[in-house]
Amino acid sequence: MESRGRWRCAALAPSCADFQALAQGTPVDWERAKVPVGALDAGRLLAAARRLAPEAKVVVVAVDMPLSLQPITGRRAADNLVSQHFGARGCGTHSPTATRPGRLADEVRAGFGNRGFPLRTADDGSGRTPALIEVYPHTTLLGLVGAEYRVPYKVSKTKRYWAGRSSHPQTRRLMVDR
Repeated sequence: MESRGRWRCAALAPSCADFQALAQGTPVDWERAKVPVGALDAGRLLAAARRLAPEAKVVVVAVDMPLSLQPITGRRAADNLVSQHFGARGCGTHSPTATRPGRLADEVRAGFGNRGFPLRTADDGSGRTPALIEVYPHTTLLGLVGAEYRVPYKVSKTKRYWAGRSSHPQTRRLMVDR
């Protein structure tokens, strides 16, 4: 959120369930290996954001999932462009299908749309807010940390990232190893 001309993070959680719990006063357990995803319920997530930053106004909701104004049945032009530009750096995209994200993407788009956050696309060109946008944060992460190749960040893949290395807290490795 913006405060006095500067941006700051009001809250951070690895899942929808954790974000909603954080808004209820439950701290995030950053050490657990399995993160419960939780329901991507627009109303509950917006309410949690309001509780966590009551002085701020939510104007953009960014979702790391393929979203479209049309049913997603396969690869889109955006998927191909991201893979073309970032695939060699380990950040190509998975091919979306009618089942993944499928109905979930439609529900997310409708849920936020019904609460005044319509999906904005490159074709829309309006730049208006409030807005729901699709993001792929890993490509931005490459630039933020100056990495030339995919940044190891998934707790579930730590054994593959650091095969054969002595065991110390996995999340610590994710924060310091590059």
